[in-house]
Amino acid sequence: MPITSVRDSLATLERVVLASIATVSPKAGKGPIRPDVQDSTLSGMVAKGHGIEALCLFLDILQVDLLARVVALDLYTPHNGAVRRTSGIRHAWQVGEIRQLIDLWQLNLSCQYVSAKLERSTGSIRSKARWLGLPRRPRDSIVSDYAEIPVKPAKTKRTRWDNDLSMDVINRILAYQHYVAVARDLNLTPAQVRSKIQVLGLPKNRDRKLLTMDYRPDSPEAKALLATQTIKYCKQWGRVFVVQPGDHFITCPAY
Repeated sequence: MPITSVRDSLATLERVVLASIATVSPKAGKGPIRPDVQDSTLSGMVAKGHGIEALCLFLDILQVDLLARVVALDLYTPHNGAVRRTSGIRHAWQVGEIRQLIDLWQLNLSCQYVSAKLERSTGSIRSKARWLGLPRRPRDSIVSDYAEIPVKPAKTKRTRWDNDLSMDVINRILAYQHYVAVARDLNLTPAQVRSKIQVLGLPKNRDRKLLTMDYRPDSPEAKALLATQTIKYCKQWGRVFVVQPGDHFITCPAY
């Protein structure tokens, strides 16, 4: 008998034995075979070297049905090794996420859509798809369905600083309101408020124990601090600024 015929017979016998073992294997999946698992997906994952246990886990199918599909597609028999565990690894992919990735990938949804659904970066999605062996998809077949993706808010316009807004910041900072709370109440960013504190000449060494998240201009501490400050108007630039005790600027030192 030729050597090739012997190899073919052994390969067939191996598949029959594996299929018989799968019918009584405790590692078999819980549900019936999923008809939505595409042959190209299974072929790519088998070619990538994933074992029987991993394929059944990621595709959520029975071992006997998996092996039957492998035989029908004339694929190499996957190995019977255990799945590599990722417990304890930071940001490790969970089985449910992998299954969802496979489902969305088979629907030809774009990486941006899958990224938003799984709350992972597009680079992470592409890397995991390559690791799984998911098939490449023609660009013209990719569906850009962004209906369920939360739209990122448009970039806010540059804040137009006027004297009214500057006075709001001055009054709130002198009332011991925390700069984060000032940003929240005035619809600014904390970085904008911190920068404006320096530009306006406001005191930087406020007592941290007196800081509050609420605006309380009538508190005794706020009135005491306000009494030590001098608010002036810069005629050259038309802007207000604060003069600390001991300073004698006649024009705005910041501008």
